[in-house]
Amino acid sequence: MKFMSTILTHLFLQSTQAALLPEDGPATIPEARDSLGSSIVWTKCKLPKGLDSKRVPKVDCASLPVPLDYTKKYSGKDIQLDLIRFRATKKPFKGSIIVNPGGPGGSGVQLVLGRGPQMAKIVGGHHDIIGFDPRGTGNTLLPSSDPGFVGLLLSGAYGLVQQARSDQEWMDYAWQYTGNITETFFVVKPENMRFYGTAFVARDILAIANALGEGRKINYWGMSYGTVLGQVLASMFPDRIGRMLLDGNLLADDYVTNFGANGIRETEKALTHFSDQCISAGPEMCSVATELSKRGGILQVFGYVELAHRLKSALNSDLNKFNISSPFGESEENGVSHLAILCGDSSFRAESPGDLFSFYQDQRSQSPFVDAELLSSLPCVQWKVRAAEPINLRRLQKVETKSPILIVNGAYDPVTPLGDA
Repeated sequence: MKFMSTILTHLFLQSTQAALLPEDGPATIPEARDSLGSSIVWTKCKLPKGLDSKRVPKVDCASLPVPLDYTKKYSGKDIQLDLIRFRATKKPFKGSIIVNPGGPGGSGVQLVLGRGPQMAKIVGGHHDIIGFDPRGTGNTLLPSSDPGFVGLLLSGAYGLVQQARSDQEWMDYAWQYTGNITETFFVVKPENMRFYGTAFVARDILAIANALGEGRKINYWGMSYGTVLGQVLASMFPDRIGRMLLDGNLLADDYVTNFGANGIRETEKALTHFSDQCISAGPEMCSVATELSKRGGILQVFGYVELAHRLKSALNSDLNKFNISSPFGESEENGVSHLAILCGDSSFRAESPGDLFSFYQDQRSQSPFVDAELLSSLPCVQWKVRAAEPINLRRLQKVETKSPILIVNGAYDPVTPLGDA
């Protein structure tokens, strides 16, 4: 899930999953502290190849130590969060806004590098835009796995949809696949796998806000999965919320119990809307318009202008221009991060192939696109660990923040439906 919602990856792949309510989070977690009392020292960024300070002006970078394990008071083990700041362009300065691009597994540093100027303009230019790489993303406690893990992940996932199988064959294959994935994933540094949960990331945001030294209020802007993080942050620290914007929304309880699969219940509606708009725009603006008017029933898509070009290539059987994306994101690392965070947060574990298949059938009855969404979360069904601090769904049932939360959503979003706003 990206800064701008697209139909992209979610519609060309296929797979499965299931659900259960979690217990309350650990009652012994100490009060949040100001990240060892440290203040943030901003320095010149070491930008990736191809970027320079002229193309990405007004950015500074820093790192901040935060506890590895918030359940152990003063354990002495810290991790370093990578931070980036796009500086305010106007005076007076009105504070910082901490942002998250979604995922889970998205890099806040990359978000600010790519979108910092636009985001600053949207909020008026008076705020610093602060991005950070949540634990498990970028260079922050990146999960380690067997070198062959990603290949196993992708080949196994695509193997689920390459050919039709009987129910029994599918169950056996899916069960073996998810078992192999979790065994391979936990070969390297399994002791860190408990520390990737969303609740810990919310505590990291609190630590960043404390270290910024701008008062008690946290300003936050989250997109897609970042709206789940925002909901958790608000439920844990309601008295600390200043201004919060949740953009392209997912329901936290669906994310925890259902891998967020209900987010695609309006994908077909979004696809139909795209088709209507494309035909209205005509072939000059939407290259697939003539094929749509001729054939009508196209139900496989990518993302607006690029989407139209790719669809035309597909219809002409020109697959050289049609690179099938990974269901896990833009990079191999993103896929590993996505699983580490999502599976740790998830409350569902399947006890048998039958458990897995019954859930899968239930989901398929609700959306024709469920296979595509579930590809990126199927391995969670046999995951070996849960997050050290689970998301507390009871606490999310009634949240009263000091300031109202602004919730916005596209009317035709394929993966964050308007009904979840």
